[in-house]
Amino acid sequence: MTLPRCYESPLPAADPAFYRDSPKYVGNEMPADAVREWASQYPDFVDIWIDRDHNGWVAAGFTDDVADRQAELEEVFPGEGVVAVHLDWTEADLADLERRVTDELGGEIELLGTSVDSLRGYLNVVIPVLDDESLQTIADNFSGERICVEGLEPEAVVPPGPQPQAGEGWRLIYEQDEIGDIYRAGIAWDQESLDNMLADIPGLADLDLDVDFENDVVLWFGAVHGSSCPHIRLDDVVVQGDSIHAVIVNTDNALACTDDAIPHTYLVGLERSRLPAPPFYLTLDDQGYGDRLRVDADLREPGSVATAGEVTSDPVVPEPEGSGAIIETGYPWEYTVDLACGFEAIGEINSFHWATAEPIPDAWLEASAGAESVVVEVLLKEGPEPSLEMTFAGEVVHYQPTDETGCP
Repeated sequence: MTLPRCYESPLPAADPAFYRDSPKYVGNEMPADAVREWASQYPDFVDIWIDRDHNGWVAAGFTDDVADRQAELEEVFPGEGVVAVHLDWTEADLADLERRVTDELGGEIELLGTSVDSLRGYLNVVIPVLDDESLQTIADNFSGERICVEGLEPEAVVPPGPQPQAGEGWRLIYEQDEIGDIYRAGIAWDQESLDNMLADIPGLADLDLDVDFENDVVLWFGAVHGSSCPHIRLDDVVVQGDSIHAVIVNTDNALACTDDAIPHTYLVGLERSRLPAPPFYLTLDDQGYGDRLRVDADLREPGSVATAGEVTSDPVVPEPEGSGAIIETGYPWEYTVDLACGFEAIGEINSFHWATAEPIPDAWLEASAGAESVVVEVLLKEGPEPSLEMTFAGEVVHYQPTDETGCP
């Protein structure tokens, strides 16, 4: 059964005749507070929102007399980007639907919660898993009603099961909840390095482990969970290319967990034969959270060791955001330009696409020769005619918002 997912529900739009090509609001300069204050005098007013799909205009939702409200908006806010949007639902209607859903579905399926979205005109119904049976139950009881659903997709559900004690080339040596440090990773190749690593893990300095260092190294994964979602599990240790990381899942399958950080320590024996050639990198997971260690020693040979300076912290430094970035106006920001379109069109910033008709400086072309992307500095300016200054290789080029979304 198909019911709309709440995150897919679009905001309503005004009559197309109400829109113009300008103004374009690239920041938060639109008169949102003034529009809200003006609209609040009408009993059929619902709320306002910023419509980033229509030049950042202020949209005010009403349930009646939208044409009259639009005419008044244009008179009260001349030259501004403001529109009246017809909403064919009321908060009272959605509140009544919420009461009926709670009463009728509470005994049939597990409801985690409901909430009224008065702007999109939906009752958000939250259930643990969006399985066919639950969705069919909702549809059978409320066919045609303004309901959207939230929950885990069935393929995202982590199946329950015990903690594996071993996998391909690895075995679990030790695990303990509420002990250790979070978002950490470590490696030991002999008893001395193991003692040093354990001394660095809160609560484990006196731990006695039996390890065959001739054939194995010990990996430390400092995992974390919220107190409301305590059931985590180490499912695998992945060696791929020049990286090693753990696969840790949460079997509580919660949509949200408390953000208190409870440590959970895993110590794993990994066969030396599975180690990559140096240099290789060790992280907690494949998402780039926390520590990343760089190992320049070749530890594949039986009994081999690393020397001072061959295991170092090498944190991942993400590149600045590229197309799709939201930045603050009036301040310089680093930005990654994808050079698939050259420098003439630089993608989307603050919901606008930007392009230039100015000649591209030779210094830019020389500094970017052979590169797929470059990091530049951009300065976004508000105003009746918003603009963007881009600085690279000591030269500045000016850009304007454009309706073109592809390469020129």
